[in-house]
Formats: sequence, C-alpha cells, structure tokens
Amino acid sequence: MTQEPLSGRQSGSAFPWYPVALAAAVVLGAYTANQVPLDQVWRPLTVSLTIVATVLVGAALVGRSHGVSLTLAGSVLLVVGLWPVLLLLIGAVIALGWWTVRNRAGSVRLAELAPKLNVVASMWLVVSIVLTAATATARPTVEPTSALAVARSPASRPNVYLLLLDGYPRADSLREYFNYGNDPFIHDLEDRGFVIAAGSRAAATTTFQSVPSLLHMRSPAALGLVPFYSTPAERTHVRDLINESPAVATFREAGYSVVSIPSGAGPLELRDADVVVEVAPLSALETSLIDGGIVNVVATNALYEIRRRTVDAAFDAFASSPSLAPSPRFVFAHVMSPHAPFAFSSTGAALPPLACAPWCDMGTAQLPALGMTMEEIAGPLIGQLEYVNGRVLEAVDAVVAHDPDAVIVIFSDHGARLDPDDVEEWHRTFFAARLPGTPNAFGDSPTLATVLSTLFDVYFDKGTTARATGHRPPQSNTR
Repeated sequence: MTQEPLSGRQSGSAFPWYPVALAAAVVLGAYTANQVPLDQVWRPLTVSLTIVATVLVGAALVGRSHGVSLTLAGSVLLVVGLWPVLLLLIGAVIALGWWTVRNRAGSVRLAELAPKLNVVASMWLVVSIVLTAATATARPTVEPTSALAVARSPASRPNVYLLLLDGYPRADSLREYFNYGNDPFIHDLEDRGFVIAAGSRAAATTTFQSVPSLLHMRSPAALGLVPFYSTPAERTHVRDLINESPAVATFREAGYSVVSIPSGAGPLELRDADVVVEVAPLSALETSLIDGGIVNVVATNALYEIRRRTVDAAFDAFASSPSLAPSPRFVFAHVMSPHAPFAFSSTGAALPPLACAPWCDMGTAQLPALGMTMEEIAGPLIGQLEYVNGRVLEAVDAVVAHDPDAVIVIFSDHGARLDPDDVEEWHRTFFAARLPGTPNAFGDSPTLATVLSTLFDVYFDKGTTARATGHRPPQSNTR
C-alpha cells in the first residue's frame, strides 16, 4: 500500500516548536561568547522568541501545515541573525533526501521529523542554559583591587577626563601612509593648552589589551594578556580587569565621582562607575547577532547609521560630562572612531558602506580583508578622521568652558592597523594631554600603562608607591 502524502496536520503529530528552542539557544550562546553583562540578554532574547513563536503559530494556524510553519519560522531565525540554525536546516534537507530515497513508494511525511528536531533543539537549549548559568555565576578572574596611597584633600585635585579615540593613527603614520599632515588639528590642540607626545606607543595592538593596561597601570604582558586570542575565558578576564581596577579604586578613595561613557563594545565597557552613559542604540550582543545573520545583507546602511549615532552620542556625552557628576570627577569616554567602519565624511555626512560590505567584517580595517589598496582607503579614513577632529575640539571646548582647570588626556589604543606586514605601526598611538600647571609631565614617549600613574604622581602625593592589583590569569584557556 502506498504512503499517503502529508499536506496537512496529522493527528497526534508533534508540533515543531524546535525553532523557538533554537532561537533561545543561539542568543544564550552569543551571550556566553561575547561576555557581555547579563542584562543585555533579555531584549534580544525576548524579541527573537516573540518573532519566531508568532510566525510558527501563525503559519500553523493559517496553513494547517507543520512543514509551512517550521519552514517560515526557520527563515525568520536566519533573518534575525541566527545563522547556526542554517546548519540544522541543511541537515534536515539531507535527512529528507535520504528518507525520500528510502521511501520510494510515497512522499516524505515532513511532520514526522518534528519530534526528532525537537529533541535536538532541546538538547542544544539545555547546554546553552548550563553555559549561560556558568558564565553568569562565574567567579571573577580578578580579585578586588586596592586603592593607591592618597595624600591630598579632594578640594586640591582637578577633574580628570580621559578620551579614548579608538584606532586613531599617530601623525607619522598618517604622513607615511597617506601623505596627510594632521598639523592643523595638532596646532588647534596646542592652542588649547595640550602637549602632543610625538613618540607615544601602546605595548599591545588591541583594545582588549590596551584598556586593562591603562586602568591597571601595568603592561599587557604583566596582566597575562600577551598573547591574546580572544577566547571566552580571556574576554571574561578583560571584562573583570576593567571593572576591578586600582585606578578606579584610587579615584574613589580620593573622593572622586566616576563617569563612564562606554562604546557598546561588550567586555570593554567600564561598568564600575557612579554614572554610566549609554550611547549605543544596540548592545554588543545585539550587534553580534545582526552581524551573523541574513539581515546584515539588507541592513548594512542601518548598521552604519547606528555607528554614526553612537559616535556622535559619545562626543555629546563627553561634552556634557561636567554636569553629570559632582566634583571632583573622573570621566572615561571610549569613542569607537576613527576606527572602521568608515561611516562619516569630513563634514559628518553619511558615507556609503565599503564595496566589500556586508561580507567583510564591519569593524575590520586591514587592507587584505577589505580588498582595497592604501590609496582606495585613504579617502574614507581621512574624511572620518577629520570629522572626529572637529568633534574632539567641540567637546574639549565645552568641557573647558565649564571646567577651566580640567585635566584632559586624549589618546588612542592602537594604530591604524591597515597593513598586516607593518606591525610596528600598530603600536603607534595618538596622545595629547592638557595638564594645567604641569604641561610636560608625560614626556615625548608615554605608554598607556604610564598615563594614570603619572597623573597620580602629579596630583596625588606619592600615588603610585603602594600599587596593588589582584590580577589572576584566566582559569581556562584554549591556547
């Protein structure tokens, strides 16, 4: 007897709810991989589950077909950024083909696959929940740190503002690569009381190494971050280093309010602050999900617009930071520009995505990955840098107008990193400091590890003599 094709719902067949389980599993997996704060999980998890469940139930009710419902729901998963589901769908197609050959006398009963797929999805979800729980409850990799010795009264200390411009090239790199002179911007800063360190360097070449080095006043190697492979354990370690730092503890011990303007870059965000200014419309977790999905193909312009909004909001927040917390205050702002993607023209107008988008990483700037030459990248990069220059000057003027004695340090965490064969350039960083009364405290070749220790030596009597940090290397590593 031939097997009757199944076009509608079969009595007693299992409802294919596995796309819902997969949606939850992949969002939780992204959380584990990105090491973002747990509160960033709820919005993408709720949105993904709502969309998938709505399509799944709606298709089943309208089409009366498990096949239609699971196909549409699976498609939605891909659209919202859950590429791993594609692997399961490919596996389902292969299984269907094999089953069709085996059952030559009749059609495949698509709904009969649902119980098996439900089991697989359930197992994946259980594993994701266990990993999420382990991540959320993991013991910090860094012991709470102690403040440095503090000897002056808070009234005698200035407000301190740090402005990190991610990937800002040093002046000599701009001349060598693009024959571009950044002198007008440098002169504008000097006119405002800044001293430029022409030989400034970073000991490492990634933000994951540079920011902990800054806040712990130690080299990345001393913090166990060289080499760095960006494993989940290492990203967790970086997050803990940033949020358990002797620098922040020292400012607090001295009576400072701490203001953080994070970039939205997940583990790199300083959350151990009295005021955290959220400037990114999307969290790092949401961005990673979008980057990993089909929606990135049609939403590249939207992602570039989100980057523009985030950068502008960060500069606006820095400009208004004197009003965000009482004096004395320590402000740390991380602006993800002029780092790629190159989304601004020199006037601030929107730039179209590069030709390799959306297939190249939106944040990559290395020429081989972009498929571009140095001459081709010059226009977008220099235009964005000039826009950043203007925003920096506007923000500095706003801060100084409110706080004439402000100590302001503007620096980058690494170089342009365009040429993979010129690693020396990756270490060259931009550095400018406004230190009223002690203009040349940093010298010509500061490193990020010396920035805060120098400030503490200048403004906090013998501030660096009692440094204590509870650094502990990550407990699990895949090196």
